[in-house]
Amino acid sequence: MHKEIGLCILTYNSSLTISHVLQNILKQDYPKEKILYLIVDGGSRDETLKIVNDILSGYNVDYRVVVAPGTNIPQARNICLENLSEESIDFIIFIDSDILLVPVNVLSEMVRIAKLFPNTIIHFAYSFKWFKDVSELKKFVAEMEQRNTKINVKMDNLKSSLCAGMGCTLIPASLAKTLHFYEKANFSEDNFLCVTLLKRAM
Repeated sequence: MHKEIGLCILTYNSSLTISHVLQNILKQDYPKEKILYLIVDGGSRDETLKIVNDILSGYNVDYRVVVAPGTNIPQARNICLENLSEESIDFIIFIDSDILLVPVNVLSEMVRIAKLFPNTIIHFAYSFKWFKDVSELKKFVAEMEQRNTKINVKMDNLKSSLCAGMGCTLIPASLAKTLHFYEKANFSEDNFLCVTLLKRAM
């Protein structure tokens, strides 16, 4: 069955954040039936997978979990690309397991912009927040989850970039089929990908 979005989240011992990440995604105003949720887990030893299954099985959504113990981030991203390239989808969206989509229309805006600029990787900027302890984190998340804000991305606010992190990033499925993350990179695998794309364009 055709889906517009293949949404990929990488997890590894992510029990502290994954429930909030998923709940915020499920609050998005984008039609849930148009999304295939793919969780690639690196072999978590905590409650991550139980939390994922408990939350997603409670909704009428199409989701899959791939357990790939010992994989690093670029390997896990490639597993996403490989699995989703076999599906009938239009876009792959990577969302990291510690990213909260606070505005309820982030996915809708990403897809809207992607349709205006075909064959373009769309990256939404985000801000980092550091916490001194778990209680401070929970307080912040509770405040964010009470919000029901929306964003309206204007064309003159868009910026071209030679590099995009994968924290909240859309890749057209047609382009994703030609991509491969450099698996020997223990960090900045997204930068390696951007360099590859830049070389390809030259």
